[in-house]
Amino acid sequence: MDEFLSLNVIVYTLLSVGVFQSLIFSTLMYRKKQFLLSGWLALFSFEIISKLLLYFKIALPISQWFGFWFSFDIVYGPLLLLWVLQLLTDKKLSYWHLMHFLPALLYFMMIIPEVFMLTTEMRLTAINAYLEGGQWAIFSEPVMLIQSLTLWHPLFYSISALAVILHSKYKQQKCTASAQLSHSSWLLSMLIVHIIMWFVVIFGLAFIPLPAALLYMLSYLPTVVWINLMTYLSLCYLPFMHKTVDVAKPEKYAQTKLASPQLAEIAEQLEQIMAQGIFSQSRLTLAQVSEKIDVPSHYVSQVINQFYQCNFFDYVNGHRLKSVKKQLKDEQYGHLTILEIALENGFNSKSTFNSAFKKHTGFTPSQFRKQGLAIKCELA
Repeated sequence: MDEFLSLNVIVYTLLSVGVFQSLIFSTLMYRKKQFLLSGWLALFSFEIISKLLLYFKIALPISQWFGFWFSFDIVYGPLLLLWVLQLLTDKKLSYWHLMHFLPALLYFMMIIPEVFMLTTEMRLTAINAYLEGGQWAIFSEPVMLIQSLTLWHPLFYSISALAVILHSKYKQQKCTASAQLSHSSWLLSMLIVHIIMWFVVIFGLAFIPLPAALLYMLSYLPTVVWINLMTYLSLCYLPFMHKTVDVAKPEKYAQTKLASPQLAEIAEQLEQIMAQGIFSQSRLTLAQVSEKIDVPSHYVSQVINQFYQCNFFDYVNGHRLKSVKKQLKDEQYGHLTILEIALENGFNSKSTFNSAFKKHTGFTPSQFRKQGLAIKCELA
């Protein structure tokens, strides 16, 4: 009994901390105009809070509804898929996408009348039976069937979202050498983890000898951790996924009415702001650069592609590396570590910097600094 009590405290403490973090992330994603993910986090947090309050029998007239009788489980899958679609295409979704929420609408239309047909005393009896003996409320066969299907509903949409990402990566690999490809790998990995996690939770928890109510709450803990981690990663990679520009096919700018002198003028403007150190911003985007020089982003993209034969991501990193190499050979920066120099020049991770530096120069940063190879490796 004491062991169950201790586990209760651990599970509910972790859930409470996770929900608090989810609410913060929901606010941040709303400010980033990622409304689908923000809504997903908000609904999920509201449901977990309701379940926590129900378990401790707090505010039962309110917490009972989404703590016991209803669930948003049938809504999370469509929100995930539509968010992935919007994330990869950066386009507005159509009204047809609302069709994904029809099963949820059907579910609520069927279950709400049955719940409200019960008296207050009957609902309270059912809740106590669940908390004390793990017994679920019994509904009509159609509602019970839909409730059983809601277990598989998130899995179906997770697999669908995974298929969308794989299809998108395949199309981009055929058409372009895009830096965005590497920045969607985190999302692919998180979806694979989510699918594996689903199977572990559904089939694995049944073998854990715990009270049903506690086991049910424990099943939400992996999802709380997963959704917070995914949101954190999305905050890190969103600037790259939305603003990174693909290396174009030769015919991409065939119809662009931009004369060579104009291209050269924009290229000069780009070099000027790079010389001013704009590349030192770790989350620098194409939109920010185009706004800085007051030139439409598609023209900036064309100049980078045609003049420098690379995409925006590689162009900015090229200037960052040039500045890093200059500082590595300057005794004035001898007191700084290599990582500190890299961070000051806009790189936001050690692994990304080391990989880019080795690819660009053929040496590791430490080798470059020690052997004084700056002159041999200067950018053309």
